[in-house]
Amino acid sequence: MTRLADSWARGLTRRIRSRVLLVAAGATAIYFAVLALVGWLEQDNNFCTSCHLHQEIYQDYYSPEGSIVSLAAGHRVIEKPVLCIGCHGLEGLIGRTRTLMISTRAALKFLLGHYESEPDFLPPLPDPYCIKCHPERELVRLEAGDYHPLTEHLALDILCTECHVGHPPGDPELQYMVEEKVERHCVRCHPQL
Repeated sequence: MTRLADSWARGLTRRIRSRVLLVAAGATAIYFAVLALVGWLEQDNNFCTSCHLHQEIYQDYYSPEGSIVSLAAGHRVIEKPVLCIGCHGLEGLIGRTRTLMISTRAALKFLLGHYESEPDFLPPLPDPYCIKCHPERELVRLEAGDYHPLTEHLALDILCTECHVGHPPGDPELQYMVEEKVERHCVRCHPQL
């Protein structure tokens, strides 16, 4: 009888293990399929703006080249235009997973009626979103007198987007900085300004 019970227990363990592996494989396949689908959809800014942002910001992004007043629109008219997801999504499997989790949370909030037009990751975007295209090594080669080349500035805890605003209007000549936003950081160390 013990032999029969042992055989039955081993068979049950194998069936459970194979079902767990099957469920895990299925969940992994679904995850990568969703990641691929969302990645494809994100190549169209209309997908993003169908839930996020206001019409005014969407129109600003597509403004004619001579009338660009936002950093987002400025990223559209460069040699290789940057889509919404170009700034609002991280790279690599972990980064894409994090972006997908934020998007999923926003979609659930939308479906449950607890949604606001500004997604959870706006503003400000964390620096990794900027540094993936604008590495720090390039920033420290700017002209003398600029903010970034000064080594004492590199240690400050200020996000890129705290000075370089993405969607609100900014001055293209000042790299889309808004003086009031920049000044509040400067006066901490330079009260005479």
